[in-house]
Amino acid sequence: MIVFTEEIMQSDKKFSRLRFSLSVKSCLICIFFGIINIVTILYVQDSFLKVYDPSKEDVKCTELVSMPISESPSISNSDTRGESESHLEPKLPELAVIHMGVHKTGSSSIQDMSKVVIDELLQDGYEMPWVNPPVEKSYIGPNQVYFSECFTPSGDESKKYGCTPELLISGTQIAQRQNNIFISAESFVTIEGDNINSLKAYLSQWKHTKIVVYYRHYFDYLRSKYNQGVKKRKFDDEKAFETNLLLYLTRFANLRYPYFTVPLVHRLRDHFDDIVVVDYHDQSKNLVEAFYCDVLPGASNTCKAIRDANSDEGMSANESVDLAYGDLAWAAKKQGLIEIANDEQMDKLCEEIKAHIKESLGKTTKEMPQECLSLGVLNDILETSLKFQSEMFPNADGKDLRTMFEESKPKLCILDTEATLEDEKWQEFFKDFKYD
Repeated sequence: MIVFTEEIMQSDKKFSRLRFSLSVKSCLICIFFGIINIVTILYVQDSFLKVYDPSKEDVKCTELVSMPISESPSISNSDTRGESESHLEPKLPELAVIHMGVHKTGSSSIQDMSKVVIDELLQDGYEMPWVNPPVEKSYIGPNQVYFSECFTPSGDESKKYGCTPELLISGTQIAQRQNNIFISAESFVTIEGDNINSLKAYLSQWKHTKIVVYYRHYFDYLRSKYNQGVKKRKFDDEKAFETNLLLYLTRFANLRYPYFTVPLVHRLRDHFDDIVVVDYHDQSKNLVEAFYCDVLPGASNTCKAIRDANSDEGMSANESVDLAYGDLAWAAKKQGLIEIANDEQMDKLCEEIKAHIKESLGKTTKEMPQECLSLGVLNDILETSLKFQSEMFPNADGKDLRTMFEESKPKLCILDTEATLEDEKWQEFFKDFKYD
């Protein structure tokens, strides 16, 4: 399978004008076509590398996919006897499966498993561009962010990694081998407008495109997304300590967070016909097993390998952390109860706070004074969550969501650091604390 850019077409139009004489013996025709295909593939790949200089900081994917393959001039090794001056359509491989996350819906586990079952995926006809790229790069892995960011807005603040053009070339080589392509990258959530058109054009190298997006209840998604964003906060990042979950939830209580499942699906629907929304909360099967056995079409060998393993191999422990220890340490510092100079001291202090709460007080942080959302904000979050669920799953009655929301309310609260530090015992704890 060969994808032609406008540059290639303009520089070498002779490929679109090839004529084959009926007088040539069939065996010589086959040999001739074979040679032409090999030369053309090498020429196209070389042209791609010239167009996509990896040293460029901002490579635009639209340059690569300016013409879908179905509209490109083609050379086929099919038998052309009796068809003088024929223009043959290229044969397309079957399927492109693009898993777009979203964040906090088990994407890391799905990606980690893809590394474990590379051979089985190949048996099922699937390849991933990161496995055999034209140029080896140590940072490329199963989270195919360096592929996806070739199709995300260049000015997006979340675009931290950048496009690696060699992965686009690797994808085209997969199409040339007549194999399906499997891409998983939650960074696709920022895709919009012309970038979606570029992705669709690139995927025209395959007969059919299947987009997979996971759904998690909005209130639970926001809570987890916030924790993910700040759980590795550094001591010198004052903003990360000054903000909190309550402010975050209040901000998005009745707004469409742009990178959530629902807005993403709405942006994609005008461009792709086959969009599968998977319920993250479906507990009938292990999330990773369900993806490779039920969501990924025709992956019987991969599914069997995962089931036979009967383990959590490939599962990512990307869990939330309790932010209360750091919140309390920061509040004590602000009140002048203790000095903290760097990350090392902050980490040590947090460990001592954690031990004091669990061992000396025999409590959890949720058994200490809490600061929670107002009833109005809670209602807004619930109603927004119900609305989003109905948009993705029109037949859902909302009962399970309401039950989960009630059970999750304690998780939507934070430690009341001001009330905690009014306790003289906590004041003494910080004043007497030594880092040595």
